[in-house]
Amino acid sequence: MIRKFAPVIAFFILGVSPAHAQSDFSALHIDLGDRIYVVQVSGVEVGGPVTGLTPSRLSIGQYEFKPEPGLRIERSGDPLWNGFFIGAGVGVLGGLVSCSEPECAVAGAVVYGLFGALVDWAHVGRTKIYQIREAPAVAKRSVRIAPVLTSDRRTVRVTLSF
Repeated sequence: MIRKFAPVIAFFILGVSPAHAQSDFSALHIDLGDRIYVVQVSGVEVGGPVTGLTPSRLSIGQYEFKPEPGLRIERSGDPLWNGFFIGAGVGVLGGLVSCSEPECAVAGAVVYGLFGALVDWAHVGRTKIYQIREAPAVAKRSVRIAPVLTSDRRTVRVTLSF
């Protein structure tokens, strides 16, 4: 009888046990010397040039970080190429709408592409380049046993939470 229910019991035990996804820094596209900012879950922020990088460790000066849920890594500014291409796309569309000549589309792409690159060059904020998502909260498993005594009944209530 137990052999029949063993797979079912194992399924429920394994299904409710907490699972932690393992993340690392291998997908991080930075080089040694790049200036980045690391924001920990506690809110502590460290910025500076990268002095060491492996899949399991990131160093900024004397500070060392390991992959942990909630860790966020940011870079100053914004790359110029995406602003150029966004502006060029708007310029091509605007040039084709205003006149059907290809020269209008090319001129619009150049002018608006340079404008988009200028906007990105002036961008002073930060761009998030990596974030390890926080692990979902795991419900605590518990067993509660409580007697239920009434004038006409005496029972025990068992509550399983998982």
